[in-house]
Amino acid sequence: MAHPRRPRCKYMGEMIQMDASQFYWIEDQQWYLHLAIDDATNTVVGAYFDYQETLNGYYQVFYQILTHYGIPAMFYTDKRTVFEYKRKNTLFDDEDTYTQFSYACHT
Repeated sequence: MAHPRRPRCKYMGEMIQMDASQFYWIEDQQWYLHLAIDDATNTVVGAYFDYQETLNGYYQVFYQILTHYGIPAMFYTDKRTVFEYKRKNTLFDDEDTYTQFSYACHT
């Protein structure tokens, strides 16, 4: 097993998992499906196709989540630089620069 199992969250909106998957979803056309799934219920709460894994794709998914379900307590992502940027050799989190997505979530 690559990752140890952890218990699922108890309540919807407690944690949303987000990632994108590259595939030939449409005949001879490679697309990226940006997807958000609620951890507690396994419900798809947002989905968006784009030509590559993009900030815009995640913004579209985030918009769907906010308009249909409200603000989730937390996101779980693959720490792609769309979500978080850690400058090398910094001692404190406040020395890091927010990505556009992180800035939108923190304002």
